[in-house]
Amino acid sequence: MSRHTQPYWVHSEPESDVEPEPPRPSFGPCEGPCNSKWRRETSRYEKFLADWQAHIFSGPEPAYPDDLDEPWPGDPVFCRRCTWRVRGALRELPQAYDALKAVPLMTRSASADEERRGRSDVPPSPSPGADQQDAIVRLACSWEDVLRQHLHHVSATDAFGRPHATLAAAVEYLNANFAEIMENGDFGADFGREVFSAYRTVVAMVKNKPVRKHLPAPCPSCDMLTLIQEEGIAGKPWYVECVERVGGCGRLYQEQEWSWLVQLLTGGHVQGSVAA
Repeated sequence: MSRHTQPYWVHSEPESDVEPEPPRPSFGPCEGPCNSKWRRETSRYEKFLADWQAHIFSGPEPAYPDDLDEPWPGDPVFCRRCTWRVRGALRELPQAYDALKAVPLMTRSASADEERRGRSDVPPSPSPGADQQDAIVRLACSWEDVLRQHLHHVSATDAFGRPHATLAAAVEYLNANFAEIMENGDFGADFGREVFSAYRTVVAMVKNKPVRKHLPAPCPSCDMLTLIQEEGIAGKPWYVECVERVGGCGRLYQEQEWSWLVQLLTGGHVQGSVAA
């Protein structure tokens, strides 16, 4: 081959076509907060549809909301934006642990006046910040154990007497193997939701905002597992709401009313599915 017919640059030679990598399969809609509105509206539509079917299809059939956008797909469990949120919350857990040391006695459970102590079935906590600190350490360590077992890694060792060091080691391991747990279709969604919820609770406590938590009990009115308890600043009333946007009846139980219902249920005076 003569020199003038040779390519001037080696890189000018045609390369073989490289097949692009196939996209990762999605396990469904993103499990993060980006699809909160879609989940609320879908749950409401399903409730209306179930009620319509329970009434033997009387009246017009409920229409699916036309203005509801399609949900963001997971990549594969969470979308990229929600994945970044979860990772940021995970990395901030040690700092959140330290910030809870300055939390004042502000929640209902931390109010120690005798009137509240007599009405509530839950003994008041001397320090809600310390309780949340313990919850954060248990959360991180439990997920570290799950991931180590899943990856067949050596079990972790706790730094006894130093919970902050134990938390930091668990967060470091989870962060180093973040993709392995977030892309797992069996427990990735639960991990992301629990980490983000724990961090959001800490932010609300540090900023002295009301803290909302889900109650694992059916509503006495509609028997749906849609009860949310909101605890505010100490000395102010709190309530339990059966959230309508997730399929509940929308009833609002004040503190005294809910405490009375709990005493009836725990005392065995009320029968039925709620007492069970």
